[in-house]
Amino acid sequence: TDLPEAIRSVRGGAHRLRQLAISLQNFCHIDEVYPKPADIHSLLDSLLLLLQSRIKTPLQIQRDYAKLPPVQCFAGQLGQVFMSILTSAADALLAQQLDSGESPTLILSTRVCNAPVAYPTGRWVEVLIRDNGPGLPATVEQDIAAACSPQARRIKESRLAMGYRIVTARHGGRFQVRSQQFTQADHRIDRGTEFQVMLPLMPPDS
Repeated sequence: TDLPEAIRSVRGGAHRLRQLAISLQNFCHIDEVYPKPADIHSLLDSLLLLLQSRIKTPLQIQRDYAKLPPVQCFAGQLGQVFMSILTSAADALLAQQLDSGESPTLILSTRVCNAPVAYPTGRWVEVLIRDNGPGLPATVEQDIAAACSPQARRIKESRLAMGYRIVTARHGGRFQVRSQQFTQADHRIDRGTEFQVMLPLMPPDS
């Protein structure tokens, strides 16, 4: 009578191990000389699986994915950027004291949008990673901005500064960190920290 339940348990464990192995394989992918089309949602989901296997405290994940075309990018480097953001956000979120009844939550959303001001025109992909923590003090935001400056990178490059360089210099994109009040009318959390990564949708022959 115990055998069917044991078989189901073994199959479930094997499936989880297979998913983790695939996620690690994607994360450790060595990029080619040229960028290749990548599925941003599959990349994010693989990283979330790795993140949830790393932490022991319950962490809620909310996904608000729009339909995205493949993005020309260096998937391995971009995966390191997203993993650095997710790890930093999760560590800070779990270390903070939330209001009673609130669960630590990460919200991931994607969409296709127009190019930001002062950037080449065309269609871009936006990835937002937000949390429901109390937010960053203004001094910390200033420290992050300073760490991403060329002067600071020449001295010592932090994980976020390296991510900034990969997104902006390597992919011609945009990387921002914001901590502010959001309105419910915008369908966003009312507080927390937000990481924004924007990537241009390059034509296949560029």
